[in-house]
Amino acid sequence: MPLGQLAEIVLTPGPAMVRDEDGQLAGYIYVDTATRDIGGYVDAAKAAIASGLTLPAGYTLQWTGQYEFQLRARERLQVLIPLVFLIIFFLLYMTFRSVSEPRSSCCRWSMR
Repeated sequence: MPLGQLAEIVLTPGPAMVRDEDGQLAGYIYVDTATRDIGGYVDAAKAAIASGLTLPAGYTLQWTGQYEFQLRARERLQVLIPLVFLIIFFLLYMTFRSVSEPRSSCCRWSMR
């Protein structure tokens, strides 16, 4: 039996593959920002989309990829940098036993 008698085959344009994330179909848009930083581009794109796009029910919009990695790194650094400065301050205090200036008698020179 020829296949043409069982079904009608029609080629239509569409995505190269069907992807899903968390059990929902997902479509990805790749953006190359060679002239701008990724954070600035996403902030400008979010503002443009917020003013002109209303998502239908059941649709979500997420910014992922390098932007998401940048946000995670920024969150970690907001904790780590103050912690590193605190540790450095503590080590300097334990070394010199003073907050304002070192009081060490071993480094004084006198001319006699």
